[in-house]
Amino acid sequence: TQVHIAEISDKTDVIAIKDAVYDGDFVIADITRHSTSDRTIEHIIDELRQVAQEVDGDIVQKGDDQLIVTPTGVKISREKLGRD
Repeated sequence: TQVHIAEISDKTDVIAIKDAVYDGDFVIADITRHSTSDRTIEHIIDELRQVAQEVDGDIVQKGDDQLIVTPTGVKISREKLGRD
């Protein structure tokens, strides 16, 4: 298992991310090239959400600049550490 860093500048970048997740790896993707209201990034997030569901992984958007996608059996906590 590896953690990959990716940058999403257009829809073709999604292919490598999907391949990595299907192979059981984590991906942290930089989406700063798109605004969160951009239709392209909405499409990309939907496509990656579908991949996460297919492999029983998880996906979360961290702020306006990152997506984290996990492989099979790995869930992402929505709570920050150190908060009681």
